[in-house]
Amino acid sequence: MKGEKMNSEYCNVCGLKLDEIPSSFDICPCCGVMWGYEDQNKRSLMKFREEWIEKGCKWFDEEERPNKWDAKVQLAQIGIYIYV
Repeated sequence: MKGEKMNSEYCNVCGLKLDEIPSSFDICPCCGVMWGYEDQNKRSLMKFREEWIEKGCKWFDEEERPNKWDAKVQLAQIGIYIYV
């Protein structure tokens, strides 16, 4: 992994494009991070992201998952590149 671009238009953990800036303690439907808590600093954000990737980038809310979803493409939106 390399790069690190913070952007409120995307989840800072998984790169999910957001329709609006999330409120504190809302949960990302993709990675399951609790915004404003588990991503409160760069270290916790990176740890959550690494664990999510290690577990196979599973969707937290499977009903929200787009049909042709690609974790690599989504993460690239925030400057994170994974190779598997």
